[in-house]
Amino acid sequence: MIGYIKTYPPELKMKEYVKYNAYYCGICHSIKDRWGQIPRLTLNYDCVFLAVFIDSLLKIPMEYEDFRCIVHPIVKKKKVIRSSTIDYISDMNLYLSYMKMVDNVKDENNLFHSISEKTMRRYGKKIKEKYIEITSKIDNHLNEMQKLENENCDNIDEVAECYAEIIKDICLYKINEIDEETKCIVGKIAYNVGKWVYSADAFDDIEKDIKKNMFNPYLARFQYEKGKDILKFKNDIKERSSFILCAPLKAATDLYEDLDDDYKDSIVRNILYEGLYDRTEKILNGDK
Repeated sequence: MIGYIKTYPPELKMKEYVKYNAYYCGICHSIKDRWGQIPRLTLNYDCVFLAVFIDSLLKIPMEYEDFRCIVHPIVKKKKVIRSSTIDYISDMNLYLSYMKMVDNVKDENNLFHSISEKTMRRYGKKIKEKYIEITSKIDNHLNEMQKLENENCDNIDEVAECYAEIIKDICLYKINEIDEETKCIVGKIAYNVGKWVYSADAFDDIEKDIKKNMFNPYLARFQYEKGKDILKFKNDIKERSSFILCAPLKAATDLYEDLDDDYKDSIVRNILYEGLYDRTEKILNGDK
């Protein structure tokens, strides 16, 4: 996972802020308790969104526990405990992080990426054995993405679709007991969020990919000419890129309206309707 799916804090109520952070801390502790300290470094906000989203659909009552965090030791914090969703999403986060490291070794075979991949390899193998069905699907999508990148594909939607399918499959794997109509809507929401994540990350990486001479669908689509001013290039494609990023967000929010109210969650709504749009604006304006 990449780490782009965030809330819009100014519009969060205190109870929502506490719940969101309890999920974050729950995932962090789930990774530590089951995999150790080092894998905790892979934790990001995308997996928090997926855990909250899935639990809002499963309607499972949350159990909380107070604890003291070594990073914030003064005030007690809360974490979600005994959650199969959190354990599952923690594992998916680890697996995708490992596969990203594998990809980094292929693209940039330097010492840092090589050591990172070797450190995480045993975790990736264990998770693959544990979730052979879903990890096989993930591998297929990543292989297709790699194929398109090797072909220097200039269709941003086509490349982004590979990551979109990954996020969709991760969500659907956990909600088998939900009725088919709801699953269909959920799958499309997850798909569009995943599509946005890939497209946003690619735009954010334009400067880095130019300097490292790496594939980027925006460079292929809008025919970047080597040596051209990068900021001018990004500004020239800003309007069209805005449409590419906002289209899946509009689709996701429209689909969310189609869900029964019983399945809706205020944190998920905050992320879909405000957090991702705020993040989009910052990415387009180069505001890190």
